[in-house]
Amino acid sequence: MISEFPLFAFTTLTGLGAGALVASAAFPERGEGKRAWLFPLVMLVLMGVGALASVTHLGRPQYMVYMLSNPTSSLVMEGIFAGLTCVALIVDVVMAAKSAAANRVVRIVAAALAVVLMCVQAYAYAGSYGNAAWAAASVWPFFVLGSLGCGFALWTLFAQVSDDFAKACGVALVLACAAFAWEAATFASAGVDAVLVIAGAALAAVAAACALAKGFANAKLPWAAVAVVAVVALAVARFGFFAASIL
Repeated sequence: MISEFPLFAFTTLTGLGAGALVASAAFPERGEGKRAWLFPLVMLVLMGVGALASVTHLGRPQYMVYMLSNPTSSLVMEGIFAGLTCVALIVDVVMAAKSAAANRVVRIVAAALAVVLMCVQAYAYAGSYGNAAWAAASVWPFFVLGSLGCGFALWTLFAQVSDDFAKACGVALVLACAAFAWEAATFASAGVDAVLVIAGAALAAVAAACALAKGFANAKLPWAAVAVVAVVALAVARFGFFAASIL
């Protein structure tokens, strides 16, 4: 197991949740009904488990106090926005359970917080000036577009997919694939093993091709497959990022 496994779990789980929240806010008419509470509940679990994983990276509880002494640090900012997103999701779960529909304002707020969280995560590693493989422009799309593309695919598990959303999901996955490929090129130029990041890009390409293929808009089984492939793509790419770039 890599020493940065808690950070891998944190960025992967919260990244998926953040991307899916943006997708749900952009396509609000889908994924509602008697079980409208299910989506925000699953996202809350992803965010919560991811946040707890990041805390374990500190090693000892007392380090949390030291970390809080610097509220502008990237780790603290990640925790703040992950926590705020969780609060918004709790409100979403409660309101959806009562009304059998997602509250538009709450969902937009959660999505906005999720976008900031993705950007803060990218900033945290783009600022790692002691690591040439991390301190590069490619880190931004790797985290932001990677999370968005794979999160869009995850939303298909909860939504009734339309032709418009199918196209949007496909484009988002193409951008995620391009982001992973760019990061792999950065790794290669820095002399770092990029095999897993390349594998993540290849899987994202497969998911994108399936999402853009005709006939997927009304087929639930293929969309489930697209979601699984996209989630694996993000996990593989992120694992490669941390495994090959140990601090």
